[in-house]
Amino acid sequence: MPKVTFFPSKKTIKARPGQTVLQLSRVARVAIPTRCDGNAACLLCKVTIEKGTVSSLSASEERKLSERDRARGIRLACQARVLEEDLIVRVPESRLKSVVEKALERQRLEEEEW
Repeated sequence: MPKVTFFPSKKTIKARPGQTVLQLSRVARVAIPTRCDGNAACLLCKVTIEKGTVSSLSASEERKLSERDRARGIRLACQARVLEEDLIVRVPESRLKSVVEKALERQRLEEEEW
């Protein structure tokens, strides 16, 4: 049974071949944004496959992902299906979360100076 590890959360889950990365992220409680409920319409669920191989590009991905994205290993989590090998999947952090974390870190440093 292959394992899928999500970064940066470092959560790992066992998978059955054929399951989508989006389905597995929900079971593992890893937030991957989506508005179309997995129909490849919103393009919000882009992830990077850092290690391992997933299913071939779907027709929707062929139309919607740029050559640059494909070359960088970016796939739509709702379309990428697990095969027989372990995967490492990088989920981009939300921009809002990174801004908030930077502000909190700045605040913590300022408090340490006092």
